[in-house]
Amino acid sequence: MNFRVTARSGVKIRGSADINSEVLGAVAYGEVVIEADEPVTGAWLPILLEDDTLGWVARQYVQEIPEIGQTIEAVEIAEVSPIAGLPIFQRELTAKYGYPKERAGYLTTIDLREFAAYLGHVRDFTGKPWSCKIYGHEVMAEPLKRAFGLLCSRGLAGELRSYDGCFNIRKMVYGRSYSVHSWGMAVDLNAAQNPYGGPVRFSDEFILCFAEAGFEAGALWNTPDGMHFQLPWIRDWRESDNPLRARV
Repeated sequence: MNFRVTARSGVKIRGSADINSEVLGAVAYGEVVIEADEPVTGAWLPILLEDDTLGWVARQYVQEIPEIGQTIEAVEIAEVSPIAGLPIFQRELTAKYGYPKERAGYLTTIDLREFAAYLGHVRDFTGKPWSCKIYGHEVMAEPLKRAFGLLCSRGLAGELRSYDGCFNIRKMVYGRSYSVHSWGMAVDLNAAQNPYGGPVRFSDEFILCFAEAGFEAGALWNTPDGMHFQLPWIRDWRESDNPLRARV
């Protein structure tokens, strides 16, 4: 059985199931540990170390990751099945959906709680545990479920630290046009670690999960916006042999 570390400061690995025992190392927040084939002793979880020896971590600081089961099957099908109606291009949004408005009929709550076991460490923009729900455009539902399914099935959910919003009517940071957020068609993730114009701290594998689900990543723009993943494309990705590099 696998477990994910949920303590923000990480968890110490002990030499035995005792708070006073030798510290062998530590596991960082969001990382995965593998349960050893040993009896669980009270509040302690036996884990396998890299050299196949035994260590112990406090059970209260880790969360069990269940088998994905049907989610993996759905992801495997999704990887070879195009999503109807995509791609959408950013230049088409006003003509297609009108100007942004607070109570547009296309806005809905997208429920991602089927992945909650893998996302228990994620916080929302207020610092509270994330509800695994996103309020945004209804067309985002299937692509978001595909992207999160890929993150979980590929063991990349630990990179996700915070959900920082979707629907927000506002203009772009630089420019007079509306942001894609104004239609609820973009999500911001790990905003504190990926500021606009700053370094991108997501792995290519993480970004690829969203690319395969139909999203364009702000990390790939000339001025990177590493937190930003939007469903409408600015560039055309259909003829690219690398989904992390658009066709010029």
